[in-house]
Amino acid sequence: DSITFKKDILSDGGKKTLIIGLEDVLCHIVSIPSTPNDIELPLVYFGQRIGTVYLSPRPFMFEFLIFLASKFELIVFCNGESLTCTPVLDYIEADCAFFKQRLFQSHTLFIQEAYCVKYYDFLLQEGRNSDNTIIIESQVHNFCLNIYNGIPIRPYSAPDIAGDKELPYLANYLATLEQVPSVNDEISKTIKKGLQDLSLIHI
Repeated sequence: DSITFKKDILSDGGKKTLIIGLEDVLCHIVSIPSTPNDIELPLVYFGQRIGTVYLSPRPFMFEFLIFLASKFELIVFCNGESLTCTPVLDYIEADCAFFKQRLFQSHTLFIQEAYCVKYYDFLLQEGRNSDNTIIIESQVHNFCLNIYNGIPIRPYSAPDIAGDKELPYLANYLATLEQVPSVNDEISKTIKKGLQDLSLIHI
């Protein structure tokens, strides 16, 4: 089956903020290729190539980002450091700058010395409103400090390519949050139902 996203329902008002995880949300990143279709990207440090990462984009990744870039302020929050993730983001944004900000492991908060979670409050201090901020992550603990803003998504790994339609399901749900007064209540209700209850248009 082929999939199309629901029609744009963007109003002329201000955009909500959508903070998206990179690894296992939008794509799978490894140091050793896991499929013949993995994209090889160089790791460069001070002008010198020091290694390689392999990228497997999640199905519908580009369609997902194009669809949502006109609806939301997009911020990407990576699990890894800039050295590893920047080549991946440069590849994703080669033809279109989707993300207003790029955040990395250095922006996480360490808890009990060895355990780190993603820290989003400094983004809210830049003038954003918690009621209008949505977080997409494959690991729930990453948004444990902002639990009512978070939407979990099933982790993606390259062998899962066949049949993975998480991003279209998610995109259609996110479109319904554009004009709600507060995303917190809507997310709480919807998580209980499951995102896969949402309808898709098949053509």
